[in-house]
Amino acid sequence: MRAHTELIQSMLRFNTELADAYGLTFDPEAESYYLMAAALDEVPYLIERIGRLRGSASAALAHGSMGDEQRVGLILLSEEIRGAMSAMQISLDKVIAQRPELRGTLEAASTRLREQAAGLDEVVQGMVQRGDFARVSSERFFAMASEAIGIGYQQIRETLLPSLDSLLNQRIAKAQRVLMLNVAVSLLALLLIGYLSAGAYFSVMTSVRRLREGSGRLAPRPDCAHRTRYA
Repeated sequence: MRAHTELIQSMLRFNTELADAYGLTFDPEAESYYLMAAALDEVPYLIERIGRLRGSASAALAHGSMGDEQRVGLILLSEEIRGAMSAMQISLDKVIAQRPELRGTLEAASTRLREQAAGLDEVVQGMVQRGDFARVSSERFFAMASEAIGIGYQQIRETLLPSLDSLLNQRIAKAQRVLMLNVAVSLLALLLIGYLSAGAYFSVMTSVRRLREGSGRLAPRPDCAHRTRYA
């Protein structure tokens, strides 16, 4: 179990480093930020905690009893799962508030996971509070937890990541449109500047040419100056 937990923690750190590398950690768009938080952080964390609960609770059910240390561990895991579920739901609610068209898809996926986690929590609370080890068999609890983990992975693979990909593609398309508009405006500005510069150049050159021609007409000719000197 320890090796599995360390592997999951390494994967979560890798997700964070990947988001940092591509500038997504502090994404300015709320919907993609919270959707990424749910897909790459909160749901994987929730799945890992359910996996740990699956091992600990199944062992206690198989043994038919548990010690104080194991009871405390199950209580802590249950609280962590509730906290992870709450954080995931908050993120999804924020995404839905920004993108109402995703409500049906996100709510359907989160409802299945929430219901499955609630069933697990009910069994665990019966164990730690009332010492009820006969309500569900070890094999049944293991299967329930495995199903919850499968639903979590399915939610990531089929709902959260495709929705995030769609949002990012929309942002890329929007950025490309803005880029093309900026390029078009820049080219238009360059053409206008070139036109005005050429007009100013030809206007100045025309004025200089006329001034030179006028000064040439006003200046005395050399033969006239010679006759005047010897008159």
